[in-house]
Amino acid sequence: MTTRRHLTCIAMTALLLAWAGAAQAAATRDEITREALLRGYTTADAEARYKALQNRSITASTPAANAIASGLGVLAANAQRRMDEDSRNNERMWLLLEADLDVPMETRGELEALQALLDAHVDPQDYNIAARRRMVQFALHQRRHAQHFFPSSNPARAAEILRRNAYSAQHFYPWAALTLAKLYLTGRGVPRDEGEALRLVSLCETARPGNFPKKEAIPGDIVACLLLKARMHRNGWGAPPDEAAAGAAERAAESAYASATRRRLTAAELAPLFR
Repeated sequence: MTTRRHLTCIAMTALLLAWAGAAQAAATRDEITREALLRGYTTADAEARYKALQNRSITASTPAANAIASGLGVLAANAQRRMDEDSRNNERMWLLLEADLDVPMETRGELEALQALLDAHVDPQDYNIAARRRMVQFALHQRRHAQHFFPSSNPARAAEILRRNAYSAQHFYPWAALTLAKLYLTGRGVPRDEGEALRLVSLCETARPGNFPKKEAIPGDIVACLLLKARMHRNGWGAPPDEAAAGAAERAAESAYASATRRRLTAAELAPLFR
């Protein structure tokens, strides 16, 4: 009895594959079915059953076949609906990430979707700057929902992510250099090193940013870098105090801001805007 049930399952599998249009897979399954039938019956009886199967004497018009086809259709429709919903949800999350806005997470599913989205784009070479920036902010507990990703602040993980763009000649990102410089200034997640912090903010002025989408955010990050560089020179952080260098950095910040916005503000007026 067990053998006959097993053979029936194999035969139904062959039919389903044929209905799905997988000709090669169906042909292969037919051969497997034939071999199984030959092992379970006499040669003549097995040949007769195999020929009946080929001639579709058991067709999709039977009630059982109709029920199976209907069930498969519902499963396929549900799967497609879930895929469409996931695609729309991911697109919405990307738009919020790229606009530097918080992503509402009202359900466990939304949290898991954001985690999967960030995990898939933070570490690989095919990264997304918005994803890395958000993960750094979560690691430093600077954004809502950070505790869902890092129960406590994790500056070491933030520094690991930042290095990939702060030191990259091809994919240099000013915000990464600026944020990593602040970690070196405070010794959070990295050894305290004012000299390295000064070198990083200086890169914002000399290194060419990579070709990223959303380039409108880059001028503001450069202005913030230059203002921090001026403060470091004035206070003697990373190098002896140098008022001339501080003044030059402030003028560069004013120029960068004016170039991006067509508005002229002094360094003192810019400071509260770019803390």
